[in-house]
Amino acid sequence: MTFVRALSILCCLMAGCTLVPPVDGGRALVFFQTWSADLDESALRSIRSVATVARLHPNYQIWVEGYADLTGSVAANKLISETRAQVVADTLLKEGVSAGQIRQLSFGQVGTAQHSQESRRVVLITESNP
Repeated sequence: MTFVRALSILCCLMAGCTLVPPVDGGRALVFFQTWSADLDESALRSIRSVATVARLHPNYQIWVEGYADLTGSVAANKLISETRAQVVADTLLKEGVSAGQIRQLSFGQVGTAQHSQESRRVVLITESNP
């Protein structure tokens, strides 16, 4: 763990955030119910943790990637994945992240029926820009 990452985690904890264990280092996941773009308390905690790190590091970019499961048509899933990504990006803005730090993408439907819940997500990827 780098010094900067350790400092970010400490500052986040001091600010009262609940840290989400990173997936592949620098990623956080926000999950949704079927056909929903509503954020529950767990999702809000994840987004706030990412926002805290982004505010501390204005050179960081936050990639907001929306996904959907295989329920429904391709067009409907593209729309719900876009909506989910937009809701998360809007929440980052409300939490004080600069609009210039946020990059938003949506991928529509992914996964298999067996992994539907895991497919209904937004992935937040944090990367440093020199």
